Amino acid sequence: MRLLAAEEQDFYCHTLTIFERAGLEALVGGAYAFGRYTGIERHTKDLDIFVRPRDFTKTLEALRQAGYATDIPFPHWLGKAHCGEYFVDVIHSSGNGVAVVDDEWFEHAPRDAIFDLPVSLCPREEMIWSKAFIQERERFDGADVAHVLNACAESIDWQRLLRRFGPHWRVLLGHLVLFGFIYPSQRHRLPDWVMHELMRRLDLETSSPIPETSERICRGTLLSRQQYLIDTERWGQRDARSLPDNPMSDTDILRWTAAIAEDGSKDSWIRHQADTERARHHPGAQHPQHAADHQHRHDAEAQAQNQRPEEGRRDAAQPGNARVRRLVAQTVLVGNARDQRHLPAEVGGAIADAQQDVADGKKRQVRRKQVDQRHEASHEQT
Repeated sequence: MRLLAAEEQDFYCHTLTIFERAGLEALVGGAYAFGRYTGIERHTKDLDIFVRPRDFTKTLEALRQAGYATDIPFPHWLGKAHCGEYFVDVIHSSGNGVAVVDDEWFEHAPRDAIFDLPVSLCPREEMIWSKAFIQERERFDGADVAHVLNACAESIDWQRLLRRFGPHWRVLLGHLVLFGFIYPSQRHRLPDWVMHELMRRLDLETSSPIPETSERICRGTLLSRQQYLIDTERWGQRDARSLPDNPMSDTDILRWTAAIAEDGSKDSWIRHQADTERARHHPGAQHPQHAADHQHRHDAEAQAQNQRPEEGRRDAAQPGNARVRRLVAQTVLVGNARDQRHLPAEVGGAIADAQQDVADGKKRQVRRKQVDQRHEASHEQT
């Protein structure tokens, strides 16, 4: 591990001691664990801590009582605490709701030490599992997955890794195929039986007909919260995060989507807003493959609303209703205040909450930048 400044060492040790004194189990992940597995070191001022969902609020409370400023920007997976210029990310799941921290993370966690303090690391398998789904325009963790595979192929529990991916096994297959491309002389280090099993599943699925009644689902939102908005909002495909097997609520999806304005890819965000606004005023400009479907859905919704106006209004006020989620997301994305006046009170409240989350996030970002600038200035003076 690289040499750290005394202040940074104190931060690591003090934070880990807080968990020990509070009797909280926590795993160290992020740049530290990645460096221990791969030898690739990254300079960061944050510490990624993984906890069980039931320990999430207790962990943040322990940090708060120790004098850290705490915040929960995304309750479905992430809380934050900071002490001076250093930050702690408290994680109990993943942004897409897939990689929930459970007991197995702790059962298979390697033991390590940070400045003579005993710690447990996020397991290799769970690191691969969670990173494999991070495929944003501004952040793609595919290289991290390849580096962990290259460093740890022989020590990975492949049975458990396959089970972790479950129905999303195609994501794992994609990374393993890329590994053979990235390291052509190392591809033999991946177990043959793993590749054969995944290819068997692919062959079986490819040769099976798709049922005519099969719903049009977009799983792209599990890989990127931003780049597949057009599929779910304009082309009528169902967001895989709204399926029963995903724990994310409509409010979680809305909050996570609204935060793109703060830390997403700015150029594609601007283009998406423009495309959304253009589609609202010129429906015929949407992708020709989906224009007829869009009109059919619009007519069906209008007919149902006319036939059952009272029931339709009650349904629109239900937080779990997919129609509400689309209205809320589109209104937040476009920022059209005129449209907000015509939405039910519950929807307007959800929009206000999401917009406040974004505003609060921007304030936090400004404060962090100011702290970093002061830190850099003090270093230059010394």
